Formats: sequence, structure tokens, C-alpha cells
Amino acid sequence: MLETLDLALARGRDLGGLWSLRRYERARRGDNLAMLAAMDGFKRLFSNQDPVLATLRGWGLSLTDRLTPLKHHFVAEALGLRGDLPNLARP
Repeated sequence: MLETLDLALARGRDLGGLWSLRRYERARRGDNLAMLAAMDGFKRLFSNQDPVLATLRGWGLSLTDRLTPLKHHFVAEALGLRGDLPNLARP
């Protein structure tokens, strides 16, 4: 995403112009759609009062809490520390 700004500056483009904004939008679209789908899934999962689903939901949360690598994966994903990171965000 920062690369979008660097490219715009290198090409003499307006950072707030349509070219720069559309390029940024395309770069972020996949991540945004994935997060939207995840949040929709959480809403559906936690708003459902079905006893069987509530039991499975509890087991899943408990298992995730006990499996440290899985928990760390979810935390890193939520913090945006996975995937295609911009140069400045890489360790």
C-alpha cells in the first residue's frame, strides 16, 4: 500500500487523485473482502442461539484458546502481520 504512494510520487501523480486512489483500492480489495467475510461469519455464528451450535462454538473457542500456535496465527492475522506486507511493515 505504501508502494502505491511511492509509485504515485515517482510518476508525478497526485496522491489524492483518482489514479492513486484506485490503485490503492485494488491493492486492498482482497484483504478487505476477507475481513468482511470473517466478520459476517462471526456475526452469524454468535447471533445464533441454537443449542447445538452454541455447544460447538464453545468447544471451538476453548480449543483455539488451548492450541497456542493456532491462537497466535489468529492474533497475527487480526493484527495484519501476515500476508503481503509493505516494505516498512516487514521485520
